[in-house]
Amino acid sequence: FNVTTTAILIGFPQVLVKASNFIIRGEDKKKSRRQLKFIDKDNVSLPAVGVGQSIREVIRVAEYSLENYNNAVVAFINRKEKLAREVMDNELVVDSLSQSIMEYLSQLAQVEMSAVDSRIVMQLMKITIDLERVSDHSENIAQSALRRIDKNISFSKNAIAEVELISSNVKDALTLAVISLK
Repeated sequence: FNVTTTAILIGFPQVLVKASNFIIRGEDKKKSRRQLKFIDKDNVSLPAVGVGQSIREVIRVAEYSLENYNNAVVAFINRKEKLAREVMDNELVVDSLSQSIMEYLSQLAQVEMSAVDSRIVMQLMKITIDLERVSDHSENIAQSALRRIDKNISFSKNAIAEVELISSNVKDALTLAVISLK
């Protein structure tokens, strides 16, 4: 019996994991998105490791910010209320992550480290602030989308084309920034 059970469980680990996740509900996905995924806050004493973890977390925030911007523009142009509200929810995720990253980077900056790591920490702080600002602007665009929907505001085809052109240029710049972080 034990040999048979072990053979079955060894042969199908993914099925076992899925079954256990179904039976025992995991964390709320919305709540877990607000938590740091790569940074171990207790690991401030190893700056090289902390810098690497911070870079991964900042990339995560960059991806959320880019997604928020793209969704906000689509919501504005296409009058998508649900998408605009999703942007506003995701902005809370970016705010929470940015705050946690900044707290960690502030602690990390107090530890003795190489000049290169110190410069990276300072750059990550600036980048995190900028990414949070991008997400704030995305929230503003989403709010404008909701006002546009609520008040039934329409724009000419030329105005929409200009919004699409400008937003495309911004999207390209943000995409390049995210790629450069990776």
